[in-house]
Amino acid sequence: MADPQPPDSPPNCQQPPGSVHLGPQVRVNALAPGGIETPMWPKDSAALRASVSARTILARPGLPDEVADVCLFLATATYVTGQVLAVDGGLTVKVLRDVTARTAV
Repeated sequence: MADPQPPDSPPNCQQPPGSVHLGPQVRVNALAPGGIETPMWPKDSAALRASVSARTILARPGLPDEVADVCLFLATATYVTGQVLAVDGGLTVKVLRDVTARTAV
């Protein structure tokens, strides 16, 4: 199977490794979670919660069950492969919007 990327080009960091070479037998996807409130958070996590909330469109940290929901979706979505799904409450979109706004002339 031919690699769609020329050998001298940099690797595509937004594509899970193996997604091209393992298909069609294996689907390869990845999750990119944002601030997910887990028991590993500090006991006094008000500052962390506020920081995550300020950076996301949904204005709150995510929950482990919400990440699990996306895992379940990927496990059952038979026509999805080679994807990195951001489970970050809109953090990625907000950061890209802010960067674009700063660099607009």
